[in-house]
Amino acid sequence: MSDAAMERRTDPPPLAADRGPTRSRSSSQDNDVAILLRLWQEQRTQGRQSENHRAVMTAVIVIGASGGLGYVAAQPGSSPITAAVGIAVALLGLFGALISAKYYERFKMHMDAAQLLRRRLDGLYPDLLLEDDWAANRRQHEGSYPLMSRIRLDHLWIAVHLGISLLGVVVAVVESVR
Repeated sequence: MSDAAMERRTDPPPLAADRGPTRSRSSSQDNDVAILLRLWQEQRTQGRQSENHRAVMTAVIVIGASGGLGYVAAQPGSSPITAAVGIAVALLGLFGALISAKYYERFKMHMDAAQLLRRRLDGLYPDLLLEDDWAANRRQHEGSYPLMSRIRLDHLWIAVHLGISLLGVVVAVVESVR
């Protein structure tokens, strides 16, 4: 039998009577911590993935909007097509704002789950003062950056997309009246 097959093969679970006295609290707690850390890591990874997807979608939208606006700028005169391109850029910007907000919602869900898991770890090991250190770090950071810590990053990303949308509307209006 191969090593991989040996690793996948498990012995039958012990009977309930066999588990009681032989399993120490320390071993059980170590298993609990390993599970919690693995779940915490997974939530953090998923949150990071949402932010990466948001960044990629923002790049795609900026490139698409730049292409549309470049097309309008390259045209010698106004036409219904250039006005339509402006409307398309506006819609692209609105889509960007929506998808950016959705990626933030997913990011927040994963970070909230990670925070719950961290609190559970703090409950298992209160002497480590995980939550106290986390809160102290947050207070120190907010003290060092009082204005910037109040600005939400997701609002900035949404503002970029709404700016693209507004630019598209302006181009569509200018191209329509020209």
